Amino acid sequence: MVGLMFGVYVSCQVMILTLGEQIGNSEYTLGTGLPSQTEFSMDINSSRNVYAVIFDAGSTGSRMHVYHFRKKQDWNVELVHETFQQVKPGLSNYSADPHKGAESLHNMLESAIVEVPAKLQSQTPIVLKATAGLRLLPNGAADNLLKEVSDLFRRTMFHQVEHGVEILGGSEEGIFSWVTVNYLEGAFHKNGEMVAALDLGGGSTQITFVPKQKETIESVPDSYLTRTNLFNRNYRLYTHSYLGLGLMSARFRVLGGTEDEDDGASSSSDTLRSACLPPDHQFSWVHHGGRKFNVRGLAYAESGYSQCYAAIHPLVTSLVTPVPELSQQIIYAFSYFFDRAVDSNLIDEVSGGSVLVEDFQEAGEQACGNPDKDDPFLCMDLTYIYSLLKDGYGLDLKSSIHVLKQIKKIEVSWTLGAAFQVLTSLGHL
Repeated sequence: MVGLMFGVYVSCQVMILTLGEQIGNSEYTLGTGLPSQTEFSMDINSSRNVYAVIFDAGSTGSRMHVYHFRKKQDWNVELVHETFQQVKPGLSNYSADPHKGAESLHNMLESAIVEVPAKLQSQTPIVLKATAGLRLLPNGAADNLLKEVSDLFRRTMFHQVEHGVEILGGSEEGIFSWVTVNYLEGAFHKNGEMVAALDLGGGSTQITFVPKQKETIESVPDSYLTRTNLFNRNYRLYTHSYLGLGLMSARFRVLGGTEDEDDGASSSSDTLRSACLPPDHQFSWVHHGGRKFNVRGLAYAESGYSQCYAAIHPLVTSLVTPVPELSQQIIYAFSYFFDRAVDSNLIDEVSGGSVLVEDFQEAGEQACGNPDKDDPFLCMDLTYIYSLLKDGYGLDLKSSIHVLKQIKKIEVSWTLGAAFQVLTSLGHL
């Protein structure tokens, strides 16, 4: 079980968060400042600028975050600005050509070099953490990709961090995402209310929150719980990552494919079929890892929402642990939760919005009843998201979820939490 300790100090309008996490032989400590209501403040009298370059190598794309902090004194640190860029496909699609995979990051790396002042680059850590896409690659393929990325990073003036290019643990991903969301919403400020974080990536999905009910703490495996101390009060953080239940991996499972760490994505058939696809529609689909599959819908009589839900429901209920009290939490959801909610017109594509669990159900029914060959997975994705929330996590149909991509113009991602960790470990925060 991963241990997690928070220590908080509040001075004027600046909040200090310390997160110590024991993972193996490494100790992690995070320091942050409290954001303002609309923008992160910039004080021209600040004594020192601090930067971090964090790459998120996801299963469907690679994303770069350049964070600019300003440290005034001691732990008085403010987040000033974030530069965000992304590219598709993800590194896992270059398993057969690792060098080309590393080169896919080149343009974003050039942007980071421009963004960070030259005199600070030698002090600025550069980090790449890979998530589920690389976790699911056959043995050796992920290592080759990461080695090429390391070689690319060494050709820059950025500070090379030990273990700075590696696969991120699922529990770390969930915890860092939770830290990011609560930090950006000011929940770590005095008397702030913590929110639950639901992340739906391509290869895995994470759930992290502070449980309020004793039954939750007593009923789940120890590996789902992390000890915390916040504002001099003891808490336990519920966090779990479901590898293989991210949106892309879920699609593959529903289509009848299998994923194995030794063999990669595989199928016993040349053509994958599902009742969730437009009837009789046939097309090719590239799964993470770069493997291409033929995909086809079933006949009209065998297709539709009911048949699609019947295929997804047992997958979710057999693998996901229900969390009855989640309905009582303030819930924030992001990543593919946001993308598919936008695609089905449930929320605004810029500001996001709040939806009910039943809204995903209704959107799924509509997508399945009026299949779109230009977006053939919409029926499947919405039905899966609904089942994950309702049948998996145990949310009520009327449970409200804040679905968003940014908070105060900052991307919601585990990368901000990771930036705190690496900068503090180097003594920069």
